[in-house]
Amino acid sequence: MRNIKNPVSLSAEQNEKLLSLLPPGTGPERIVFWDIETTGLSRIYDSVYLMGYLYWEGRQMYIEQHLASALSDEPAILRDFVDKSEYFEKIVTFNGDTFDMPFVRERLRRLHIPGEISAMQSVDLYREFRPYASLLGLPDCKLKTVEKFLRIERQDVMSGGELISVYDEYTRTDSPDLEKILLLHNYEDILHLPELLPVQSLIRCLYHTEICSCSAIQQSGSVTLTFRTSDTVPLCIRTTYPHKKLQFPVTLETDGLQISLTVPLFSGTLRYYIPNYKDYILLPDGTPQLKAFSVPVAEKATRSNCFLRREGAFLAFPGQTELPAGLHLFRQDLRDRKQYLLLEELPVFLSAAGPEDLRSLLTFFLI
Repeated sequence: MRNIKNPVSLSAEQNEKLLSLLPPGTGPERIVFWDIETTGLSRIYDSVYLMGYLYWEGRQMYIEQHLASALSDEPAILRDFVDKSEYFEKIVTFNGDTFDMPFVRERLRRLHIPGEISAMQSVDLYREFRPYASLLGLPDCKLKTVEKFLRIERQDVMSGGELISVYDEYTRTDSPDLEKILLLHNYEDILHLPELLPVQSLIRCLYHTEICSCSAIQQSGSVTLTFRTSDTVPLCIRTTYPHKKLQFPVTLETDGLQISLTVPLFSGTLRYYIPNYKDYILLPDGTPQLKAFSVPVAEKATRSNCFLRREGAFLAFPGQTELPAGLHLFRQDLRDRKQYLLLEELPVFLSAAGPEDLRSLLTFFLI
C-alpha cells in the first residue's frame, strides 16, 4: 500500500479564508475532508482502492492519500480510516452520505474489520447544494458542475468510472505514470472540497442574513429589487433561474453587501377583492358601494363579486406579508393563489417595511 502525505501550499490569506468557512462548532484540526475511489458501484463485489483526506495540522493544510498497490491492500486502507475516525469530529464529503459512507461501512462489515465510524458528524455538501441547484442556475449538482460554476480549474480530465480500468492496469504493471493519474483525480477531488464552502455560505446568506433595506428600479417589463444586507455576501454571482411557483425567470446577482433580483412584471388588469364585503352592495354596473348609501336597485355583495378593477403594472407578492394601511393586494380572480402589488404602491411598502417583511419578500422570489 502506498501512503502519501503532502502539505498544500496556500497563501496566508487563502488559508485564513478557508479556515473561516469551515463548519462552526469544531476546531479546524478536528475536521476532515474525505473522498474514496472504488473499483465499481457494488458494495458487495467491488473494493475501495484509494482513500484521500484533507485536514489541518495547526495552520498547515495537508492532503493524505492511501493507495492500494493490489486489492489485497483494501483491509489496511479501511483500518486506517477506522483509526482516523476516532480523532476527527466532522467529516466533509460530496455525496458521502449516499455513496462513500455506506460503501465503506459495508466493506468493513464484509471484511470483518471492527470499528465504529458513526461518531463523526457528516457534512455532505451535495445534499446541501442539491435543493438549490436550480436557484444557482446549475443543470445538475455533479461535483465538476459545481466546480465549473465556481471557476475551479482541474488538471485531471478523467471520471471515476474511467479510472477503474486505469487502476486495473496499474495493479498489473505498477506504472508510476498510472499512479500519478489515479492520485491526481482523488487529490483534486479533495483539494477543491473546501473551495465549495462559499456556496454553502451563500445559500445560508440568501435565506437567513438580515436585510437592512431594499430599493426598486423599474425597467422595461421588469423591476430590479436590490436588498442591502448586514453581512457581506460570500460569493459574487449572476445567474437566472426559473421560479417554479411563479412560473417566470428571475435573475439573481450578488455583490458585496447587496443581493439583487430582477423580476418580470405583470401588465394588465387585476382585481382587488374587498375583505369586508358584507358592508357593501353592488351597483347595477357591478361597482361596490357601501351600504350606508341608499341605492334603489342594488345586488348583494359576496366574497367573489365584491372587487375593484385596476389596470397597471404589478409585482408578484407574498400573501403572508402584512401591508401598511392604504396598500392592496390584487389577483386575477378569487381562486388565484398568486397575489400582486401595484407597482406604484411598492415604494410605500419598502419605506415602511421592517427587516422581517423585507426578508419575506426576498425569500418569496428565491423559493
